[in-house]
Amino acid sequence: MLSGLAVSGSSAGTTAPRVYFTAETVDGVPLDKPTRKFSCFDKIYAVIELEQLPRGRHTLLVRWFDRAGKQREQTEYDFQRHVGKQMVWAWLRIHRPRGGAVERMLSMDPAAGMEEFAGTWKVKIYIDNKKLPTTERIEIEC
Repeated sequence: MLSGLAVSGSSAGTTAPRVYFTAETVDGVPLDKPTRKFSCFDKIYAVIELEQLPRGRHTLLVRWFDRAGKQREQTEYDFQRHVGKQMVWAWLRIHRPRGGAVERMLSMDPAAGMEEFAGTWKVKIYIDNKKLPTTERIEIEC
């Protein structure tokens, strides 16, 4: 699995942190098309819109937990807070476990061997070591 993070800014937006998930992008920037259901093959973006956070340097931490509660990925990123609405996002891409090529060929199923990733995942988001009030949930189907 891979994960990453980026930052984007604009001058309009909401006043409280908003969290949403999407797999849709334009030029590498996540679109405001929220969903909670994803495929094993999606690049899943956790987008956090900030407006009330004070200007200056901050740290974003995103922890991704599979259906069994096992932390699969963690993204930690320092970013600079500017004026107006600012988006920060982390992403997750699931990669097939090593091996299983014969199983995939015999089953003719491109998701064969990825069943362990299917189910409800929890995503915990922290800014400056403070957890956002809710634990987010997404559904991954394989």
